[in-house]
Amino acid sequence: MFRARDSRVTPQRDSLPLAPMKTTLIILALLAGYLWVVVPLVGVAHGIGALAILAALAFCAWDNRREGGPWGFQRQALAPGLRWALGMTLPAVLLLLAVGWELGTVQRHDNMILWFGLLVVWALVQQFILQTVVFREARESFGRRAAFLVAAGFFALIHIPNPFLTPVTFLAGLGWCWLYERNPNLIPLALSHAAASFAALIFLGPRITGGMHVGYSYFLAHGSFF
Repeated sequence: MFRARDSRVTPQRDSLPLAPMKTTLIILALLAGYLWVVVPLVGVAHGIGALAILAALAFCAWDNRREGGPWGFQRQALAPGLRWALGMTLPAVLLLLAVGWELGTVQRHDNMILWFGLLVVWALVQQFILQTVVFREARESFGRRAAFLVAAGFFALIHIPNPFLTPVTFLAGLGWCWLYERNPNLIPLALSHAAASFAALIFLGPRITGGMHVGYSYFLAHGSFF
């Protein structure tokens, strides 16, 4: 199997001196500040949430430019990445369908194509932050092996206190980081992420997924995805 490697993504070192994950900590502060400070004070404010995301993306872009990349769109990694993503995602989607069918929670929604398209965009944003900054900085700070756990832990931390999403995103984060290391292209990851999220929403419903709410909005009757 062809593996598209990027030396900037997968340096040939497993033991590195600890270094602060500065950009990761800034991103964590921005997202946690919205989820756990702004939402309790003023409620779900999509405009402020969007500003927090844009600020996080700006820090990611600045850090990637300063470090010389990677930007996560290596062309030769696209085709093998899609194959691996399909192999990882299809069993998960089928499992969600089987669970939802057994529990009787499968449901249909309006504008499903538009909804999936929006999920792809949102998934791409999350994977860009996770892979090109968090995973990279974790490698630089803790070495290759620990980086998977650190990056997946960061991803799960953002989804606290949702009892469904927190463990699921940790496991999914491990898989997506592994896939990105082998094939550094974000598009397969975004499609995998969106497909899994879409399947959870459609097949399991809010009773199990907690409405996909995270942060303080999980405790609100009319919370939002973010």
